Amino acid sequence: MLRLQTAMELLVSSRITVTTSQLLLYRITTSGCILRQKTAAHGGAGNHRDYANLNSALALMNTAGTADGSSFSKNFLNVGISNPDDDRNKRTYFVISQEDQADFTNVPPGLFKSGNSSAGVREVYRISQNLIMIKITEIHPVPGTQYFRTYNNGTWNEPGWQVISPE
Repeated sequence: MLRLQTAMELLVSSRITVTTSQLLLYRITTSGCILRQKTAAHGGAGNHRDYANLNSALALMNTAGTADGSSFSKNFLNVGISNPDDDRNKRTYFVISQEDQADFTNVPPGLFKSGNSSAGVREVYRISQNLIMIKITEIHPVPGTQYFRTYNNGTWNEPGWQVISPE
C-alpha cells in the first residue's frame, strides 16, 4: 500500500525507490503514467520492460493531460467559462520543478516553497458560467494543503487564493 508521501515522491521524481526493503522501483512515463517495476522477488524479471501500471492505485484516473501543466496552459486560473466540457476544466495533476516555476502564472501563494519542487491536483468545479471554483490540493511539499479561488459573475474573488493548511 502506498503512503501519501510515497505518491508525492513518485510524481516529483522520474525514478525513485520507495519501499523500505528496496525491492520496487517506480517511475513516471512521458505521458504521465506511473509505473512500478516488478522485481524478481515480485514475479518479474526486474528489468525496465516489466512495469505494472499504478495509476488506479494512486487515484489519479480520469485526469486530463500530463503532469506538466499543459492542460491548463500553466495558468492556474485558465478555465473554460462557457463550456463545461472544456479540457481546461478537467481534473489534472501537476509536477513543477524549481526550474520551471517561472513558467506558471496565477499560482497560489505558498505553493512554491523555497528550494522545493511542487506537486498537486487541480480541480475545477463549474456550477454555471457565472460561478466557478478552482481547488488545488498540494501533494508536495506540504501534503493536504488546499487552495481555493472563485469566479463569480465575471471576476475572480479578492483578495485571491484562500488556503487551508494542515500545518
